[in-house]
Amino acid sequence: MARGPRTVSPTDSRERLRQDFTRSAPLRQIHPNLAEVRVEIEFQDEAAEQAPSAQAFSYFPAARGFFRYACPCHSCSGHFDLSAHVAELAGTNMKKPRSRSVNVACAGERARGTQLREACGITAHVRVSAIPQPAE
Repeated sequence: MARGPRTVSPTDSRERLRQDFTRSAPLRQIHPNLAEVRVEIEFQDEAAEQAPSAQAFSYFPAARGFFRYACPCHSCSGHFDLSAHVAELAGTNMKKPRSRSVNVACAGERARGTQLREACGITAHVRVSAIPQPAE
């Protein structure tokens, strides 16, 4: 008898993010032309009266170049992956600071009761800024 698709628990998802973070390379290896990356995230939650608190991160060359963030809803198994946006901003011929704003919907599921799961519903408004290394 075939099993249905396995649901990922929020704990498993967050543990996998932690493991991936510890294995990630420093920013200076992934994007050697960057002096700094800034990520600012504001959340909107259609299921709650009050949205989760905003978050902001700054990364310098020695920091791990890991740009995936767990959904702020504690019962959600999803995350926001901004790696492609950072890579696009870094580009090969980056001479001056660049930034981008994007809206990203959480693709995870929230637990509702013991067996019921539903789409998360959190949307993140994200601003990513990349600052190049100074010209030598």
